[in-house]
Amino acid sequence: MIPNKTIPVYTHRIFVASTLLLLLLAAQSLLTSCDSDTSFIGESLQPPSELMNAMHMDSLTLNAYTFTHDSVKTSNFQYALVGSLFEPVFGSSRASFLSRVRLDGTDTYPTEFTPGPDAVGDSIVLTLLPHSFYGDPETILNLKIYKLTEDILRDSSYYENHNPQFDPATEHTVEVSMTDTLIRVVLDSTFINGMFDDVDTIETQSELREHFKGIYITADSTTLAGDGAIMSIDLLSFESTMIYHYRKPNDSLLYYYEFQLNISSARANMFSHDHSTGQIAHLNDTTMQDTLLYIQGIGGTYGRVDIPYLNELNNIGPRAINKAEISFKTIDYVDTTYYPPPENLLLLYKNEDGEFQELFDLNLGDDFFGGSLDDETGEYTFNVTNHVRAYLDGEISHPTLYVFVKNITVSPERVALFNSNKPNNIRFRILYTLL
Repeated sequence: MIPNKTIPVYTHRIFVASTLLLLLLAAQSLLTSCDSDTSFIGESLQPPSELMNAMHMDSLTLNAYTFTHDSVKTSNFQYALVGSLFEPVFGSSRASFLSRVRLDGTDTYPTEFTPGPDAVGDSIVLTLLPHSFYGDPETILNLKIYKLTEDILRDSSYYENHNPQFDPATEHTVEVSMTDTLIRVVLDSTFINGMFDDVDTIETQSELREHFKGIYITADSTTLAGDGAIMSIDLLSFESTMIYHYRKPNDSLLYYYEFQLNISSARANMFSHDHSTGQIAHLNDTTMQDTLLYIQGIGGTYGRVDIPYLNELNNIGPRAINKAEISFKTIDYVDTTYYPPPENLLLLYKNEDGEFQELFDLNLGDDFFGGSLDDETGEYTFNVTNHVRAYLDGEISHPTLYVFVKNITVSPERVALFNSNKPNNIRFRILYTLL
């Protein structure tokens, strides 16, 4: 039940109100903190004529919970993620990736690979361009590189829980630092054994896949709290390549062919999380609200915010929604130097089929929609005006909002948000005009 609005009593003066006015006040009392104070973010955007009778409501009941992701599509990304970390609040996280390699050139005009049937593989030089990392900058990752044994197809969808098929006998381990500007790995005969034996010419991408399906890269797990990092690698950079070196009989020269990792390469990230090693309470539990909401990228956790009494606005009579906003305040739960909060969050809702959809307001642009972290206030604020209008007008059946890290498939960032602890609780504010 929404708390009733407190109406001041003046003992020195008697007010006589009409029956109509009393009914109006009674209806408004269902919407607590409704008053004519229009001190509201975005107020200056409203025409003065619309603010003359504007009411400000900012304490509707909200119920918020933390959930784990069911599945996140992670195929055909730009950035590959690899590494592991153990952060004391969210627990442990791991990331790995797989990718096909391709003949140089295009699908229509690939550059033939012609080693000849008697050529002998010498080595493979794999180079990867680091983009960023998340976690302890002193981390040394032990990357493990394997040869795939499954076909990875560009037009197929892959998810964070995909179980890659690879040849464990081809394992190659390399140490990587967070300060490395380029990862260069020399894969020896153990990796390339039998890869292109008796190959005269490879003319198409599908022929290449028969001999070499791609690579799978993962990292050793981290066991100590506060340790580890997850690295982001730009697979679409021209510096991310795989060069195969080989020799021909009775020839002292070392030949090479440069295979490509590019936008046409089928690729996928894989993530796993163990939240039981952290401090998140009431996960996937709608019977009890935690004091915090926990939002995590790469298939970790997201928030659900129910607004059960929003439809009471339809009981006050004709009205126009001028502005609606929701704000979430961060809490510095761990060292934000190692684990900074994401620069942006994202709000979604669910359609009639239970599928996540973008809010109407997002279509009006990021500047209108918001969602960026305010470094001064520590808040993420969203404009949800059109979402509220759509619900009150019956265009959507539920006003419930879902909070995510914006770049969920490539961002390992996480943040804890205040849930119901005043004065830092989730704030939902509506400016409306009685017509």
